[in-house]
Amino acid sequence: MKIISKHKDYYDYLQGIYGIDNYKIYNRKNIILEKDFELVFEDEKKKPYQHFIYVFAINNRVYKMIKTRNGIFPMTKELLKLLGYDRWNLDCTLSFDKTTDLNRKFRKPVLVLEGGYLYKDSDKTEFDPILKTFGFHKVLTAHEIYVEVETFLGWMKDNPEPPNNQTNDNKVLANGFDLKTSFRHKK
Repeated sequence: MKIISKHKDYYDYLQGIYGIDNYKIYNRKNIILEKDFELVFEDEKKKPYQHFIYVFAINNRVYKMIKTRNGIFPMTKELLKLLGYDRWNLDCTLSFDKTTDLNRKFRKPVLVLEGGYLYKDSDKTEFDPILKTFGFHKVLTAHEIYVEVETFLGWMKDNPEPPNNQTNDNKVLANGFDLKTSFRHKK
């Protein structure tokens, strides 16, 4: 795998160990760091257990992490109990979204979303997170994440995007414009 990025992540050094495969290229363009979410906690006296949930989609698998005032941690039953989840909320939060097809939809191996769940029609999904800023090494080791990303890039190589054979007129109509009046200056 060949990684093209301005920022280094905690698993990037493995491309030097395993070698660079010029057919599997991970180009991180839309970089997002954990600080870019700008999450602000309210006063402790008002809500003592306030937290934020990050959802990661990596090679069609879902991983969840919780940000508290004390740091970012992997989502576990023990942590959710400490945060005040009752049994019903605990089961729903942990059992929902174990797999997703968002990676295939966006054709990106790693995605992140701030919130509880990943949806197929989600527009708030962020591409190319730098996982070390989220403390993701607590969930997957560098070797495991490298293998997941490389596996997805191999899938992309085997399943290229279908060619767009639309004519220009069809593209204009597909985007909601009118062929006769949409691009003309009105007198």
